[in-house]
Amino acid sequence: MTTADRPLWQDRFPPIGYWVKVAALVLLLVIAIRMLAILQGLLIVLAASAVLAIGLQPTISWLEKRGLPRGLAMTVIIAVGIVATGAALFLIVPVVVDQVGTLVETLPEYVQGLEEDSPFIADLTARIDPMAQVGSAVGQLPDGAMSAVGGVFSAIFDLLLVLTLTPYFAMSLPRIKRWGVRLLVREDREGFLRLLNRSTDLMANYIAGNLLVSAIAGVVAWIALTAIGVPYAAALAVFIALTDMVPAVGATVGAAAAVGVALTQGVGQALLTGAVLLTYQQVENYVIVPRVMRDAIDVSPAIGIVALLIGGTLAGPVGALLALPVAAMVRVLLEEFVLKERMRTVRQADAEEERNGGRRRPRGIRERVLP
Repeated sequence: MTTADRPLWQDRFPPIGYWVKVAALVLLLVIAIRMLAILQGLLIVLAASAVLAIGLQPTISWLEKRGLPRGLAMTVIIAVGIVATGAALFLIVPVVVDQVGTLVETLPEYVQGLEEDSPFIADLTARIDPMAQVGSAVGQLPDGAMSAVGGVFSAIFDLLLVLTLTPYFAMSLPRIKRWGVRLLVREDREGFLRLLNRSTDLMANYIAGNLLVSAIAGVVAWIALTAIGVPYAAALAVFIALTDMVPAVGATVGAAAAVGVALTQGVGQALLTGAVLLTYQQVENYVIVPRVMRDAIDVSPAIGIVALLIGGTLAGPVGALLALPVAAMVRVLLEEFVLKERMRTVRQADAEEERNGGRRRPRGIRERVLP
């Protein structure tokens, strides 16, 4: 059949084979999106493991320069991590158990004392009967116990999986780099290595900066809690430093625990503890973190806040933890593949315009626009 003999609709619309390919592509895309949704938890664990592995590279390199093989250097890091974690748990767990037991034992006396001191609280407790509410809540615990236990075991499993995968990723990173380089032609290898090394440095700087911010939070909390007279100040400071590693919500969790312990000593100490820790959180959020992270990963505070909101919404605390390094890597990619080429094009266009006798813009404006 010649072109003139074909029906008009065949000239206007693509053939059936084209639509079959489109349908297959759409189906594959839907399957891929569905698989990503199913594997979201695992992908987050893998991303967290990769970030931690990259963050360990400077320490591993430092130990290798001092004569330790890479495997032995990783073993030393794991041993130090186990000792530090065990020491933190040794300080924190007894405090939690002791304070929960003390709170349960003294809660009726504490409520009675509040009723005697304040007619308003006495009227409020008469209306809501807090002890009855506590008994009702305890009676409802079995209904949500299985869900809570499942969530705890899931979080513990994810944590153990991250701790298991991180050493393997850290040991394999040089081989992964070499494997990636082999897939590229020679003229692209230098740019790939530069981009990869820059991303690795950003990840390592982020982890170092996060540890520095957490250490500052722990020291400030220990000094403040000791001065206020809150018991177990050292253990609470360690807990605050650990929770402070999680952006956005970690500092609040640590402060709430400290206020809960201070409450056993009196309302005044609890209020003072909350006020001091809340004030420090504002200083940390608006002074310490922007300065440290700006020097560590070169991300502006506005972009960092947006990244934290997006990461926390998509993947919870882990997403918030990974938000800043991911934002830094996205910025590096944009600079490498978009902004750098665009700036080169603009400069070439300006140079061509000047050679052709075109109108030149004021020198001061150009220096401010094009560094």
